[in-house]
Amino acid sequence: MEPFLMTQGKRQRYSEKKLWGLPTLPEVFEEKAKEHPDKEAFADSMTRLTYAEAEQCIDRLALGFARLGFKKDDVVVVQLPNVVEAALMRLALPKAGIMALMVMPAFGSEEVRHILDFTKAKGIVIPWRFRNRDYFQMVKEFYDGLEVKPKIFMTGDSTPAEAISVNEMMKGPTEEKIPPSVLRERMITTWEVQELSTTTGSTGMPKISESYGWNQLMGHVHLERWALTGEDNLGLLVPFPGGIANNFWAGGIIGGCKMAFLEQFEATDAFKFVERERISILCGVPTVADNMVKAQNLGDFDLSSLRIFFLAGALTPPALAEEIEQKLDCKVIILLGSMDFGPISETSVEDRPEVRYRSVGRPLYGTEVKVVDEKGEEMTAGEQGELICRGPYSFTGYYKRPEFTLEAYGGDKDGWFRTGDQVRIDEEGNLYVTGRLKDIIKRGGMTIVPTEIEHLLRLHRKVMDVAVVSMPDADLGERACAFVIPKRGEQFNFEEMISLLEERGMAKFKWPERLEIVDEFPMVGDQKVFKRKLTEIITDKLKTEGKV
Repeated sequence: MEPFLMTQGKRQRYSEKKLWGLPTLPEVFEEKAKEHPDKEAFADSMTRLTYAEAEQCIDRLALGFARLGFKKDDVVVVQLPNVVEAALMRLALPKAGIMALMVMPAFGSEEVRHILDFTKAKGIVIPWRFRNRDYFQMVKEFYDGLEVKPKIFMTGDSTPAEAISVNEMMKGPTEEKIPPSVLRERMITTWEVQELSTTTGSTGMPKISESYGWNQLMGHVHLERWALTGEDNLGLLVPFPGGIANNFWAGGIIGGCKMAFLEQFEATDAFKFVERERISILCGVPTVADNMVKAQNLGDFDLSSLRIFFLAGALTPPALAEEIEQKLDCKVIILLGSMDFGPISETSVEDRPEVRYRSVGRPLYGTEVKVVDEKGEEMTAGEQGELICRGPYSFTGYYKRPEFTLEAYGGDKDGWFRTGDQVRIDEEGNLYVTGRLKDIIKRGGMTIVPTEIEHLLRLHRKVMDVAVVSMPDADLGERACAFVIPKRGEQFNFEEMISLLEERGMAKFKWPERLEIVDEFPMVGDQKVFKRKLTEIITDKLKTEGKV
């Protein structure tokens, strides 16, 4: 399928810079399998495959899909936990000319049904059960109502009669029935949409983005900014369909590394995972890193192999970045990007600590960035404004939604994408995110940036995590409310919150005027706090109390 946002000018511009036209990740993996066939490629708690073994499984799966009648540019939804089969599918499907759509394991029947209906997917790959959830039963509940009835593929040792066994597809010598040369004719090329991705869905049902070539590009970025080599072992702590995993994936394949998956995050399991697999680069989100550095049993494990903790998906508080480096004896690398655009900037192992802790690094090679005011006028260095960008790493559009795509780029296929991030740029070109424009609280004409308050409150010894959101107010329009998760066994009160902010010299108008203690936050895609939901929760409480 031709990328919607592709233009001849872009193709020429980025090809001349040697950023477009690169081999696809399935092609790179195939070459790596020839270079070091006996090297371990993928590992989870149950399965280990060398590059040669993985490549055989990939070819057999791709040929199996061809034999089952799947056509070029068909869509297959993959809803798997962090297991080796997810990696194999992500390489086998594009090799068969099929667009893989990886979706979060946490998505429920409503989201999955919507995705299948919208894409008219011809197949779905699921486990039978995972984390006490029956995925097969979920699909069967809405299956008869689907316009296109997808074939159901299932991982694991046992498979119901209505499903096709992924294990059997990999065991069978399909190459004896269909010549592997068939894949050369079907494979998605470097100039086509290579796979699909879902957005986090915080504005309703997930939108679906077309991914072009940024996965390959990010692998080359990591060769430089991670100082990545084939000796590195990469470990994934968060769901495979997310943006963090895309970087893990690209780096691992381009670097020819071992890629290991932690099926379900818990701090102790993560420590065992690093120790067992000798992980050198961990990929996750700030919340999982925070859980690890605060774990009481941190010192019980050998984590000496670790040299990088790569973080994305949410803003990393500077204090947390510094704590990670001190307690885990590794460097923190932070990336800025979004599932609606792609990667934008990243720090480097060569950056000085202050840059690693507080910035999101320099823009990626070939990416253009601007900081603009509310009127779209470019601002000078050091001033805060909205970040807009364009470049070769961006997604190519929303699948089947050209109108949304053009709107996001100002009506121009070669236009600028509005990120919604409030940033400033220093003299060295490093980006500093100061907040999300949609999260900013307007209190009687005064601007409150929630991240500023959150960074300070996370320093309190009793606070595990915090999210500051707006709450409605009849007099001032909005006020700030802090939702806090205390550390286990601790109690945190309003007076302690205000005392800390006062001691730190924060202006009084920024102080949250209400504190809500909670056990957990509503999340978007297992990675981001759903702040809009928190605002809804406090608004409903205020209505019940008769205060709005």
